[in-house]
Amino acid sequence: MAVVAYVRHGKRDSTPETIFRDGSPGTIPCSLTSEGVEQAHHAGRQLSGFNIQGVASSPLLRAFYTGDIIRYEYFKATGKSLDIEFEPLLIERQVGKLNNGPVPGGVPWVEFRNGQAEKGYPDIEAFDSIKGRVVKFAEKLFELDRSGDGLVVATTHQDTVHAAIAQALGYDELNAAFNPGVKDASITVIFYNKSGGSKLNAEVIAQGEVDLSKAQSREISRLIRS
Repeated sequence: MAVVAYVRHGKRDSTPETIFRDGSPGTIPCSLTSEGVEQAHHAGRQLSGFNIQGVASSPLLRAFYTGDIIRYEYFKATGKSLDIEFEPLLIERQVGKLNNGPVPGGVPWVEFRNGQAEKGYPDIEAFDSIKGRVVKFAEKLFELDRSGDGLVVATTHQDTVHAAIAQALGYDELNAAFNPGVKDASITVIFYNKSGGSKLNAEVIAQGEVDLSKAQSREISRLIRS
């Protein structure tokens, strides 16, 4: 079994010139606003009551900073240091020709998400591809023997969190449950297990929560101790 807390990065400091930067040399990074920093601290305080194994982060700066702040809050609360690892499987949706360039007129999210991307943006990553990455990430936890006691924190992006929920619940991208989207620095907890030692099963314990309820916290604690 593995219990993963997917945390969307805090509010980003983005412009049309920075929103799809991949962090490669010569590009302008998209980081966190001061509000986003505080949101990440809040998420860290929410998670510090659990035994955390480690943090896996999307390679993008806003996700890494969010994960690093969570590490800080965990150390402050427990005195324990956490490792943080870059995980390419958690990266934001890939946007092809829009990457590392300006996006005139804003981001065409509706076109990205309604199956019409091929009409103007044929190299946008398909939602099924993102779901596939999430499955690979979960499988990797089992392969690396990260399925013991403790929570794995994954700092990532809105579309990736959507995909994790969709994979667990059998939704497609346009399901009404996804509106109005994933809140900045919110926490989505998914419990993974394997039936018969091979099939990956997923159960959503908390979905896009800024503040985990007592019932959710009890269930997370029960799962990571079992």
